[in-house]
Amino acid sequence: MSSVPGRLAGVLLVVLALTGSLLAPARALVVPRGTTSFRFGLYDQPISHLQWNLDGMPSPQIVVNYQAWEQNPAPLVTFARAARQHGALVYAELASDGCRCGPVTLQAIVQGRYDAYLRAFARAVASFGHPMLLTWDHEMNGTWYPWGVQNYPPLVWVAGWRHVYDVIHPIARNAIWVWAPNTQVGAAPVGPYWPGAKYVNRWGVDCYLGAPGQTFASVCSATVTDIRHHTTLPGLLTETGIESPLDRPARIPGLVRAARAAGLTGLVWFDKGGSYLHRAGRRALAQALGPR
Repeated sequence: MSSVPGRLAGVLLVVLALTGSLLAPARALVVPRGTTSFRFGLYDQPISHLQWNLDGMPSPQIVVNYQAWEQNPAPLVTFARAARQHGALVYAELASDGCRCGPVTLQAIVQGRYDAYLRAFARAVASFGHPMLLTWDHEMNGTWYPWGVQNYPPLVWVAGWRHVYDVIHPIARNAIWVWAPNTQVGAAPVGPYWPGAKYVNRWGVDCYLGAPGQTFASVCSATVTDIRHHTTLPGLLTETGIESPLDRPARIPGLVRAARAAGLTGLVWFDKGGSYLHRAGRRALAQALGPR
């Protein structure tokens, strides 16, 4: 799960795996398993504020903007244009929270009460004119967001995903849909949340190594295996970090190697809070990723 407070209204960075030109259509961006391509994602405050000062970090290929419900999408388009100038693709994470209108229920979304907003959001995404990665209500199998398993059964969340897709997709054909559950360690099984191949272009897993001794194998790999029972689409770590600071630089290469060995197409490092990288960690991550 994410260790970043208030992330729904803030701008974060995420990198997802892509191949080919950034102008290619969604399905053309699929990276087959076995490829040597491996992409790096990063949340870093200077970049999130459009400063693009990497300070020793590898250059990310994709940046992400978190969208609260009914938030004006115009800044998202501005951010996407700035990211494109730096050779990065935007990943927009839309969430049914943070609305000035008050609490939003998944039932109300499915019933179409917010379709006007979703259409306006879709028009903004379409106006960008280039591919944009998009998800809705991520980490749904956890208990820390209002749309989580503690409030809604999986079938209700799936209905919400499908409805949001059905409203946005006909307008914003440039949106590439990313299904992003949390690792099942500390959360519910992901299988019941799969919305179907029609509604997904790629998938991710949010998986942090939160304690000494935890590894990709012990925290992430079983969830990756279970997702692959549902789809052959490419996947990656849509959020990751190592939250024990003392041994973090030494553990970074193992995390990168394990993600590559599992056939994932990339990872997104959240350089925030418990997973913040100081100089040694930044150097270790750059070396583990290799030349970029």
